[in-house]
Amino acid sequence: MLHETFNWKSLSIIGGLTWYEGTRASRPEEMDEDMAWPAEGGVLFKGSKGKMLCDHVGMNPKLLPLSRHLEYKRPPRTLPRVPGNRHEMEWVNAIKNNTKCGTDFEYAGPLTEICLLGNVATRSDGWIEWDAANMRVKNNDQACQLIRTPYRSGWSL
Repeated sequence: MLHETFNWKSLSIIGGLTWYEGTRASRPEEMDEDMAWPAEGGVLFKGSKGKMLCDHVGMNPKLLPLSRHLEYKRPPRTLPRVPGNRHEMEWVNAIKNNTKCGTDFEYAGPLTEICLLGNVATRSDGWIEWDAANMRVKNNDQACQLIRTPYRSGWSL
């Protein structure tokens, strides 16, 4: 399990993230009894006004309990959308047109770091305490060895 506390403006998240791998978090009491967890795993957002559950890639969000979701009126879309939901083409078009992607490396870098750290925590089978400034695990020697791969003789970066 990984618990990350952060305040990255580029991710627009203030607070914490808890990653469960191979197990599920406790079922939220607000979740309707007949509602199933997303089959591929999911994301549970906990906010000051309630909780929201969606599938593992953030699709199909549902406010909990479901009655709140059915009452909710979505605001108008104000953020640009990726044409055809093809994020890879947004990247290609940004290169061709010398523009910025909606999720450029300022956003994608920290997000990728979180995902990779979840994998490190899973492979080392324990909690990790991450020192982002120094790019090292502070509390788990096995996890620390997974951060940098030793190169064979004659190969280096």
